[in-house]
Amino acid sequence: DSLFSNIDKNQLIYDLKHNDAFFIFDHSMDPLVQSTFKHLFSTQLGLEYFFKIHGIDLDRLIVLSPTQDFSFYQNIGKHDYVSEQTREKVKIEFFHIFHNSLWKNYRDYLLRKAQTKLPLDKVPEKHFLCLSRRDNLNRRFTNYQLHKNNLFKNGIVSHQRVVENGIVKSNFELKAEIKILATRNEFDVEKFLKYGFKKHFLDDILHKGVAAMDTTFHANLSQKVCFELVTETDIKGDFFLTEKTLKPIFCKTPFMISGSCYALRFLRSLGFQTFDSILDESYDAEIVFYDRSNLIMENLKSLTKLQLADCSKLVNSVKEVLDHNREHFLNNDWSFDLENNVNNRIDEVLYV
Repeated sequence: DSLFSNIDKNQLIYDLKHNDAFFIFDHSMDPLVQSTFKHLFSTQLGLEYFFKIHGIDLDRLIVLSPTQDFSFYQNIGKHDYVSEQTREKVKIEFFHIFHNSLWKNYRDYLLRKAQTKLPLDKVPEKHFLCLSRRDNLNRRFTNYQLHKNNLFKNGIVSHQRVVENGIVKSNFELKAEIKILATRNEFDVEKFLKYGFKKHFLDDILHKGVAAMDTTFHANLSQKVCFELVTETDIKGDFFLTEKTLKPIFCKTPFMISGSCYALRFLRSLGFQTFDSILDESYDAEIVFYDRSNLIMENLKSLTKLQLADCSKLVNSVKEVLDHNREHFLNNDWSFDLENNVNNRIDEVLYV
């Protein structure tokens, strides 16, 4: 009902059935999380159900999704983070188009706000930057890993700057999470409980939207470090890269991504360059989250053994890559050829 509250539902139904209309559902700002998955598919409140009860062909439904094909069709909930799981595909009857509108919105925001100037050259005070506004498993585990491996002191680190989900999970969820992670012998439950949920506040930006979009704060901190560890939203292989990855690109900082496997390969497919000349990027091909995180920590250990002056030399050695990535991001509109893809789908249904 909320979806159709501002339109004539009866006219919509008629147009979809008789007037060659199409319904485009824009879900391109977030990965396909389980709650939305249910709304689209299985419940009697879902969009698919709406089409079926009114006798509308599902080929008239187009979903804009920020995930790639294989992840969009996967049976969510098959990932336990410590071992590789078989991906199962869900049978669907509608069509989806890849489109991460967050990229376009963020790039347009930067140009509109004229936030395209950066501070002067880096003057490193720490080896790396790792900023997290809110909590999730990836960021809890990263927080734990940084403390366990004695890397925290070498970085500018934040966690839980914006308390969105609550600092403490339910006992049931927490026990289930620990049970999964503890299948690895080296996992330290005591340190995870001590450091995984530990808050680190670096600023007074409490509003999620402001913290997400603001670049000045991030750029000023980037000037003080050599590298950045990005803790992305998604770690399930959905390729949902957010402004968290775009910020070091914009700020010309070499980075690693704790997120989905093949995130770097995905960036390269979009025309960006990565940092295999100075980093061991083999972590990108590691499918298992736990092992991927360990490989990232090995990178950080190697970097933090260097003097800051030597670390800065590594950054200078990839200056051309950093310049290319920033210009590539700002000079593309990141529409992902949406208009043509939608038109091609409509033509396919109507004329093929």
